[in-house]
Amino acid sequence: MKYVDIYRKFFLSRQDYSKIYHRFLRERRVILDVPCGAGTFIEISKQNSMTPFDQKVIGIDLNMEHLRIAMDKGGKVVQADALRLPFRDTAYDAIFCAHLIEHFQPAAAYKLLIELDRVLKFGGTLIFQSPLLSDHFYDDFTHQRAYPPNILITHLTGIDSHQHTFQKISSNYEVIEFFFRYARLYRPLIPRSVLMCKAKVRFAFTVLSDILYALGAKKYWQPDGYTIVLKKTSL
Repeated sequence: MKYVDIYRKFFLSRQDYSKIYHRFLRERRVILDVPCGAGTFIEISKQNSMTPFDQKVIGIDLNMEHLRIAMDKGGKVVQADALRLPFRDTAYDAIFCAHLIEHFQPAAAYKLLIELDRVLKFGGTLIFQSPLLSDHFYDDFTHQRAYPPNILITHLTGIDSHQHTFQKISSNYEVIEFFFRYARLYRPLIPRSVLMCKAKVRFAFTVLSDILYALGAKKYWQPDGYTIVLKKTSL
């Protein structure tokens, strides 16, 4: 497993986050990273910022060990609960929320959306990354359930829906960008028993998969996650 872990830590997440930062967040003054984890996105934003103003990226997380690592990278961090953000209304120009909502049951996930909407300015950018339900979704013990992008669209945009379990949070968002993340090549080809035991095999197929992905072969694979970028429009 260590080969894949190293590859993900130092290549995949950094590459992904760097593209998102450059496309959508480089011109934003105050950004909230929730949860910030060990500070990967914070570090990338500091390395790639070319703005004439002093951009601030504030990270929050409940895990103090992760926060210490993020602080060692020069990050500004706060130990806080994403469901009770310790910030005033409309405090942030942008929010980057990666791999968090799937750790909550529906009522808590709904509360998360309310809190993120509360602290985001009008005209601000809200970015979500989350996995879709797949055969490996529950490999993470803390995953509660997968939330497809339509959940966010239904509760944050003006698009009508017949779903009335929870009230619409806002009608002020519009979808700016949406794209899928695709399962790697080895998932349908190699038995899970081999993947769990043969780290070098998994690593080799991970690298091969990402090369083919970059060459455009992703259309042959099933999506297993997504990124959605929304803009909070004026009242």
